Amino acid sequence: MVLRLTQTEMTYLPKVLVGLKQMEEQYLDICKTNNISNIKLFADNILKLTHQYPIEVVIDYANQLLIQLDCFDIVAIGQSLNGYQSLITQLEEKVP
Repeated sequence: MVLRLTQTEMTYLPKVLVGLKQMEEQYLDICKTNNISNIKLFADNILKLTHQYPIEVVIDYANQLLIQLDCFDIVAIGQSLNGYQSLITQLEEKVP
């Protein structure tokens, strides 16, 4: 999958990456505990970040995680969490 960002999203990218990296400790904690409440808080925190700096792929990631939580789809939640580092890597590759 090729990640495409708009010009506006590109201007937000550095701040979004900083915000996502600041959530690293929270991410590592939920990977260890699989606590549903903490996973929801994690997804909500990502959405809060995107309210100020909207990047569609990050919004989609957080919304997908929230939908999976609502459906209690444990396998899909795990897959989404496993994809978090990949999302950050793909975003980092877009930084000029």
